[in-house]
Amino acid sequence: MTPMGRPRKHDTDMPSRVYLSRGWWFFVPKGAPKIKLAREDDRSAALRAYADLMDSRPKTGTIGQLLERYVRDVLPSKAPNTRRDQLRQANNLTAVFGGMPVGALTSVHVAEYLDRHPSPVSANRERALLSHAYTKAIRWGLVDRNPCRGVERNTEKPRTRYVSHEELLVAIEDAPAVIQVMVALAYVSGQREGDLLKLRRDAITPEGLMVQQGKTGKRLIISWTPALRWAVEQAGTLPKPGTHSLWIVAQRNGQPYSSSGFQTAWQKHIRGLHERGLLAERFTFHDLRAKAGSDAKDGRLLGHMDPRTLRRVYIRKPERVAPTA
Repeated sequence: MTPMGRPRKHDTDMPSRVYLSRGWWFFVPKGAPKIKLAREDDRSAALRAYADLMDSRPKTGTIGQLLERYVRDVLPSKAPNTRRDQLRQANNLTAVFGGMPVGALTSVHVAEYLDRHPSPVSANRERALLSHAYTKAIRWGLVDRNPCRGVERNTEKPRTRYVSHEELLVAIEDAPAVIQVMVALAYVSGQREGDLLKLRRDAITPEGLMVQQGKTGKRLIISWTPALRWAVEQAGTLPKPGTHSLWIVAQRNGQPYSSSGFQTAWQKHIRGLHERGLLAERFTFHDLRAKAGSDAKDGRLLGHMDPRTLRRVYIRKPERVAPTA
């Protein structure tokens, strides 16, 4: 598990002390020689080899060890961004509860954690991860109850920022080509940044653009429109001439963008627009998904099965109503 301290800047979805060097993944124990895990292009094999190494370590009945097993056995099946976020959440929980016996945690402890946390929203996310870890602990025969059950979450206020059409055009005009493509794809398709960045060329079908959402696993075919065709055609011009790429959104050398790489470009662009007075208020790339959900004629576009989530989180335009007279 990643230790508390300076956060790693690269490969944030990988466990602590797992590093890339000369085409190989290595585990670098503290004060011991590094151990080769797998080749650079096979992260899954590296994670499996890391898990085998961790299996050989002594086990204790602490919450810290439960979270370590959760990180080792459960997180590798999740999307990279989720792994990164939940590694950080597990670190925070370990800093508070790590030395406590796994069976000693009570609902009162969980409630106090939620009440004292400096960020109510982050506390909710960490409570959710702890609850899932205890659900796994029940399955693994470590405990017979989940102390997180029945503990009320902190109240969250959904984000309300709605990006206007004028702001959307400002974000596209004079933007780097990859920003233009991603903004257009995000608005037209309504998909998450991570799902757009991992789209491969074989997702282009006669019926439309096929997307499998990383968060939900839901598969969608987004029907062709002139705007969607334009965005996909523009994406084809991103690699330098003569370079073939497997990905729809690719760098000049044909390789895919990482989430951190794209976010660096996005933040620089949107910050520049704000500093030059072209945008009165900055917005996040994820706000474009909410704009798509607010403007879409088809409520299924975002892939949410529960319409309540769509209304609560993504529909941000004021509801238009008729007066009494």
